[in-house]
Amino acid sequence: MRLSRAYDDSMRHHRIPSLAGVHACIEISEPNKGHVFLNVADGDVTLSREGKPDCTITGKVEGDLLRLVRGELNLVTSLLQGRIAIEGDVMLAIQLAGSLPEVGGVADLGDAR
Repeated sequence: MRLSRAYDDSMRHHRIPSLAGVHACIEISEPNKGHVFLNVADGDVTLSREGKPDCTITGKVEGDLLRLVRGELNLVTSLLQGRIAIEGDVMLAIQLAGSLPEVGGVADLGDAR
């Protein structure tokens, strides 16, 4: 599944307790796979087609975003290795990174291909 289609399968709001207190829009993108916006409002996460991101996480190596969402890759290590790029609020991306497997699980991002 392409990232840009993930929102078609999951337009519901999802409650992610580990993101309580976070209010942000995060864009997740991968070349040739598309992008999704995660809108976070005090732990409630909604996927959408549009948004004004506070940060953008971009996978540079095919499949790395999928592994990141599954919890198989460390965001900081991947960033230092040049496998992931972050634009905007880097601390927000790092804060979100620990919750990505939970977000991916409820929002069907874990199978985005």
